Amino acid sequence: EILVDPTIRIAADGASARVIADGQGSGEMNMGATEQQVEPFDDAHLLNLDLAGSGPRLSANGATRTWIAARARIASGLASRYLSYGEGSTYGDLTFSVPVDLETRLPDPVDPPVPPVPPTPPTPPAPPTPPFFPGPPGIPTPTPPGKVTKPTTAKLTGKLRGSKKAKRRVKITVSKRLGSKRTTYRVKLTKGRRTVATGTLRNRTLKLTVRKTVKKGKKAKYARLRGSYKLKAQPAKKSKKGQKAKRTKAPKLETTTLTIR
Repeated sequence: EILVDPTIRIAADGASARVIADGQGSGEMNMGATEQQVEPFDDAHLLNLDLAGSGPRLSANGATRTWIAARARIASGLASRYLSYGEGSTYGDLTFSVPVDLETRLPDPVDPPVPPVPPTPPTPPAPPTPPFFPGPPGIPTPTPPGKVTKPTTAKLTGKLRGSKKAKRRVKITVSKRLGSKRTTYRVKLTKGRRTVATGTLRNRTLKLTVRKTVKKGKKAKYARLRGSYKLKAQPAKKSKKGQKAKRTKAPKLETTTLTIR
């Protein structure tokens, strides 16, 4: 396996941590193949670290904190396939240091879970359609029964703020406001079947975190946002201290075509 840009995220209580990384690992073994496939991955949760008893230890000059020989175990999910070890098995001991004045970093936005769709009850048979007869000449012909105009997808344009170079976090001003003025929406920007970026939308400001692209033997990089994309949005959950998060009453927005210039 190959790991790129590994990141250690320490829990708030300081007793554990997670190792997140990009890279490529072992994929599924196809029938009749002699070698296992190589599968790339982005921001994958690979290891769980037990920090109890390993630190932190403050350096002599007080500038860094160090954890020594923190036990690492394989995380759940696809980590066991990428790293070729069973879930929960020991991967080794890690020693790492961080600056004391390191700015606290919030986790990348995560798409909220989509609630399951209840089963649709059977539709009763439609009544027979009455015969349609065109009107006499000179009188507009009415629309035949049952003929429905197909709704069109909304279209927007967006303008990048600041530098237009490829980078991880970008801000975009859209041509008009979508949805409720006081509601923050979780959004996903897609091209075809691939998710390009995720983030939030409030009024006309779109804040996005661009997904990394990793190719075998090359350094990970971010795509430059330009051209036509599909924008999917739904209201973000709101929560009060000590209470479970609840979804707002604002309606889910229709899929929108966004052209970034």
